[in-house]
Amino acid sequence: MISDGDDNQSHVTRLAAEETAQEQGVSVFSLITSTGESRGEHFMREISEKTGGWASSPMKATDGVAPVLRAIENQWALSLVPSQSLDQKLHSLEVKSSQKDVHVFAPAHVSIQ
Repeated sequence: MISDGDDNQSHVTRLAAEETAQEQGVSVFSLITSTGESRGEHFMREISEKTGGWASSPMKATDGVAPVLRAIENQWALSLVPSQSLDQKLHSLEVKSSQKDVHVFAPAHVSIQ
């Protein structure tokens, strides 16, 4: 998503956009174009973090495209199948990497269906 994050008469609320992204398992990667801390920039960072994506606010747009594309291209998906029947409870999962240059991003909430 490339935006300043400000709402320009949207038909969908910010909360609805965030919920839809989380429900559909979409990681939001944001390239923020605003020039300072704003409500829109805060939203962009928040939705990126909550969906397991990443946000960048470079000085020039061209400075931010390459890191965002690298983050998208280097994604791995992790799927787990419980050995027992689902108890409909949320369980914690910690994922670590032994490589120093690897960053692990994950959605704040995962929908169980």
